[in-house]
Amino acid sequence: MELSSLSKEGYRKQSNRIVYIFTIVYLAMNLSSFILYRIAGMSTFDAINHAFSVSATGGFSTKNTSIGYFNSPAINLITILFMLMSSTHFGITYMIFATRSLKPLNNPVLKYYLGLLIAFSIMVAMSLKFHGVAPTWDSAFMDAVFQVICYASTTGFAITDNSTWPIFPSVILVVAGMQCGMAGSTTGGLKSDRVLLLFKSIRRHLRMSVSPTSVLGIKMGKNMMKDEDVYPHVFYVAVFFLLAVASYLLLLLFCENDSNALSGTIATICNVGPGLGEIGSMGNYDLEPVPAKIIYTVNMLLGRLEIYPVMAVVLMILHPKSK
Repeated sequence: MELSSLSKEGYRKQSNRIVYIFTIVYLAMNLSSFILYRIAGMSTFDAINHAFSVSATGGFSTKNTSIGYFNSPAINLITILFMLMSSTHFGITYMIFATRSLKPLNNPVLKYYLGLLIAFSIMVAMSLKFHGVAPTWDSAFMDAVFQVICYASTTGFAITDNSTWPIFPSVILVVAGMQCGMAGSTTGGLKSDRVLLLFKSIRRHLRMSVSPTSVLGIKMGKNMMKDEDVYPHVFYVAVFFLLAVASYLLLLLFCENDSNALSGTIATICNVGPGLGEIGSMGNYDLEPVPAKIIYTVNMLLGRLEIYPVMAVVLMILHPKSK
């Protein structure tokens, strides 16, 4: 099941209805992106493959230089649109078309996610232009928006080589890849829902430390979150970073002076794909040593299964129930 308790909140439907909604939205995005790619000039073969890849936020391309091969602003914009849609809660997308209303967009997590993408894109574009990486503001914003959404949606497509970027926009990409899209989408990583919930939880505790007698709750949209609903997600964030640190240290242990260790850890545990430098948007993990590939593989599995199911299986093996 892709559905955590956070993503189920957005559907407000029974389980069989949730599966129906998820399937309808997923297939509709595949068909729509295929048609638009064909109109934009892709061959049928390329359009089919990229439609499946963008809808699943998989990021695999039929070309070595990814979306950049086509050198088409129209294809870039189509890819941006569907990377964004695929990283958004499928229930929101469904309700927009089912109710023919924009009210579902009034979602606090969606607002936070879109605000984050806009802020990151502006900062990256300004850095690329001021450092002379992009010759014009148009190219700076196109590269910035595409790569930020690409990392945040954990899709992994590329239109430029980010290994030549300054350190500031590169760090922004890593941060975007950690937070990722929304619960109830095809993205990996922490999910913006958990990050927003963490920020609200921190603010609540800070306010309570100032005014201990006050009774403060955490509100997500119209719903008040109970402590027992908040703690598992805050705990998940903590476990995520503990695993990331452990992975990073193991990479440094087995692969001495590996400059790719940090970005590779984040990129694989969040299922983004590309990291920075040699494993950036136009690179790959082929030259990484075998121990690093094994660690990255475990990271990808943990990130895709959202850690908890793997931990549950390990605990069941180590501590089986006595008959």
